[in-house]
Amino acid sequence: MIESKWTIEAYCGAQRPSNWSTFPTSSLSFLNQLNLSATHPFCGPEAPQPYEIPGVPSQGPLLTNDHLESFWDVVLTIAAKGVPSLIAIGELWLRLFSSILAPVGLTHLLYTSIKGISDQDSKTATRPQRIFLSITCLLSVASSIVLFTDTLYVLEYGPFYGGSMLIMLLLLSVNVSVRYRLRQTMIGKFCLILLALFLVYDYETGAFTFGDSAERCEIAEGLYYNQENEFINKLVEHWPLSQ
Repeated sequence: MIESKWTIEAYCGAQRPSNWSTFPTSSLSFLNQLNLSATHPFCGPEAPQPYEIPGVPSQGPLLTNDHLESFWDVVLTIAAKGVPSLIAIGELWLRLFSSILAPVGLTHLLYTSIKGISDQDSKTATRPQRIFLSITCLLSVASSIVLFTDTLYVLEYGPFYGGSMLIMLLLLSVNVSVRYRLRQTMIGKFCLILLALFLVYDYETGAFTFGDSAERCEIAEGLYYNQENEFINKLVEHWPLSQ
């Protein structure tokens, strides 16, 4: 494990004054008026002395790397750093394309349900076909949940659009899952249903709410201004009143 001890002397010894020779004359004059230092304030002649406060023990050596002593340390460190970011990115992309993914998934599942596939065809379906149907079912239902619960989509389309899309996709995906025996997909959809209920049910009031109440605009229409501002008051006096 690599260890290093940081000191103010070593830090200031590696500092070099900033080169201001290429600055315009006006910039140099401005910097001179501010009386700024070309190096770190602790490295100049007016640095506070002593730098080390009596009674405060030294913090000791600083570790310059993570705890990567074993294979599992590496795996856990990478997972802790990367997984939250990947989940957040996936959620953002899902919210962005939900209005496209949900109708496309509905069309594909509807086509799969009504094209008259026999039981023999569903039994002989290949593994890639089953995986594709599972992803289509889960992604379509997840997209419809976003349309059903996201504030921007609710304000744009209303809760009926997202709710009807969710119900139709659930019925079609259940039909496809039963026909192709996609048991893991059924479990995933059950978890998504619980997530949808959690997002729309308000436990404090016991009612269903669509969209985040904190993001709703409940301010009445009109012009809001500071009456103590003379300039704004003059503009308001000439503002045409609409009935």
